[in-house]
Amino acid sequence: MMTLAGIIGNNVIGYFHNLTKVRRALDRNQSGALTQLFKDTRNETVNTRPSPTVEVIVTPVDYRRLQSCIELIAYGLYYHKFQKRFEGEIRIVMDFLKYNNEVTEQFKLVCRKRFELEAAKPLVAGANPEIFKFQFFEPDEWGLIALRIKFYEGASVYICFLPSGLQRPYFLGAGLINAGIKSFVNFPDGSIFEFN
Repeated sequence: MMTLAGIIGNNVIGYFHNLTKVRRALDRNQSGALTQLFKDTRNETVNTRPSPTVEVIVTPVDYRRLQSCIELIAYGLYYHKFQKRFEGEIRIVMDFLKYNNEVTEQFKLVCRKRFELEAAKPLVAGANPEIFKFQFFEPDEWGLIALRIKFYEGASVYICFLPSGLQRPYFLGAGLINAGIKSFVNFPDGSIFEFN
């Protein structure tokens, strides 16, 4: 919650949790362990819509810890949905992070657009969707299962499940991008994403 509640673009509940629950936890932090989450912070002004600018605090994220938490949530949701433990590999892209790697940052935007344009959108699940909701998509032609999680109606996470026993699909485009060759990903709505 400390990482997710205060993200720009979240709903008023996230903002409220940031001002109340997160603030109280930091105030009660006797050992200083929570303070480590907010070291090396800096103030910035960010352009947003419809407001012209917003003052924010920017802080580095403990990426491994956050990734681990998201993985555990993903495994739990998989078990909840399919009533069995997931065996295989998962890949996670957090839409609310600004990745330092340019290719990863562009890939994040491609994931966002792909989920946005998905024709067969499944029902949204979650007992309290203003705080947490998720969608499992039908397996694609390679057997990959996609999951989108959304916190506070703003912070999205995209997850891909590759079950054991399935051969990892080879995508020529991904191979070209990974080789550093200038590549483009086009979408039916006219969106174009350039890599390298």
